[in-house]
Amino acid sequence: MKMPKKWNASTRVRLIGLWASLIAVAALSTTVLSGNPSAGFGRSITRDEQVFLLLIAALLCALQLIAYLIQRRRTPQRATGPLHPPRRARETNLREVYEFRNHISDS
Repeated sequence: MKMPKKWNASTRVRLIGLWASLIAVAALSTTVLSGNPSAGFGRSITRDEQVFLLLIAALLCALQLIAYLIQRRRTPQRATGPLHPPRRARETNLREVYEFRNHISDS
């Protein structure tokens, strides 16, 4: 998924955190479903501990999703479409903006 260039840093960080959480939930789900008790480095983990870690990862993923959606809602989105003139026109010459809107409404 390609990220738009206009997003601010906090929105990008939240999106990256959301993707990382989704990957962690997928990895832990695979481990629980396969019944693999190996935790690496010669250690093992019980099934109850695996399920507990999976639930914590799912909770953190849900929190990341909520934080991302809140951040996205608070970030002002630039209006686009045929009813909105390009940004340069809005910033430089209001007369051109009104002519543009009148032209669209006449059509």
